[in-house]
Amino acid sequence: MDFSTSVYDSTQHNNFYPAESTGKSLSFSELSGFITQLLSTLELQELGGVYFQQLNTLLPIVGFSLSDFDSRWVYGNAKISSTLIDLPLQGANAVNGDQAHVYYYISSPLSLSQRESLFQLHDLFGKQVKHALSLMRVQQMATKDVLTGLGNRAGFEQSMTRQLGWAQRHDDPFALLVIDLDNFKYVNDNFGHGEGDKVLVHVASHLSNVLRDEDEAFRYGGDEFCCLLDCQSQRKRSI
Repeated sequence: MDFSTSVYDSTQHNNFYPAESTGKSLSFSELSGFITQLLSTLELQELGGVYFQQLNTLLPIVGFSLSDFDSRWVYGNAKISSTLIDLPLQGANAVNGDQAHVYYYISSPLSLSQRESLFQLHDLFGKQVKHALSLMRVQQMATKDVLTGLGNRAGFEQSMTRQLGWAQRHDDPFALLVIDLDNFKYVNDNFGHGEGDKVLVHVASHLSNVLRDEDEAFRYGGDEFCCLLDCQSQRKRSI
């Protein structure tokens, strides 16, 4: 993997940084340890957690967000009162198709050297994010129902395992909605499987339209659908 670095030429927050550099650049051993930790996972949510832990030890970053990929992926203490540094992830798109960004929250001004270090670490993180997104796309292809476009049974089991893990770690509830279509066999037997497929596609489309972004819908098999519903409170979820 190519982990050569580059530094962004500008930022929206130039006026927040002190004119003088009062910190020191990252050492080779710090960068080496940072890269080693980034290479430990290609699961995007977990990668965000690893990245924030490393940022925490190297820079005064109090919060970090990957909300362009999932609104729940907020790490640390991302308070409204903190100053936000918004950096783009080159070559990565958010869930809405726009350019993806990473959001850093700082409680005090960064020195010039700290600013440069943040750009360097962000660039390294962005390269690993590209690999994680590639893996995610492959996994989605293997866990998607071809007819409806929803997740399939394998996708449901994968998401259920992830959701259970989250609930146990953070004491956040979630709900499981199971839908079984009545008299679906009658449609197939009397009007043909083509019409039955249209019914399944219509149900899947309706589920996709009524569910929130944080909810997930799956075709479990045949005429059975399952939905994982996020039941968190209005407070922001933090890791």
